[in-house]
Amino acid sequence: MNLTIPAKLDALDALFPPLTSPHLLCLSLLILLPACHLIYKDYTAFLSLGPGGTPSTFSGYLRICFLRLFALKDPYTPVPIPNIIRPHSSYLHGMPKRPGPRPQVAGIAPHRQTIQKSSASVFAALSNEIATLADLHPDRLCV
Repeated sequence: MNLTIPAKLDALDALFPPLTSPHLLCLSLLILLPACHLIYKDYTAFLSLGPGGTPSTFSGYLRICFLRLFALKDPYTPVPIPNIIRPHSSYLHGMPKRPGPRPQVAGIAPHRQTIQKSSASVFAALSNEIATLADLHPDRLCV
């Protein structure tokens, strides 16, 4: 059987009918709705972390999404030390081990703890000390 090129195209159209406007709309909705839901959930999780280094706006969220590409995958595993620095000793060699489990962290910055938060009195004491330092060194610090 000798098929001409138009006959081959008709056979392909029978196997894969062209997408019409309703088909494209359904396909777009199947892709966009779950994507919008995931973005919404991720954005609300970003907002739930509270104030931080980047503004709690959608543009701040987009910055964080971009920076996630370069974030550590596991914040509990240290980055390897380059060989050129390896003979150097640690500054924290006499520190005792931290008791208890490590805190859970969220976001791209490992210091964004979601559990084991300080009490209000400890937070107030820390804030007062930072304000005192800023008062002592107004040329270097501003609160």
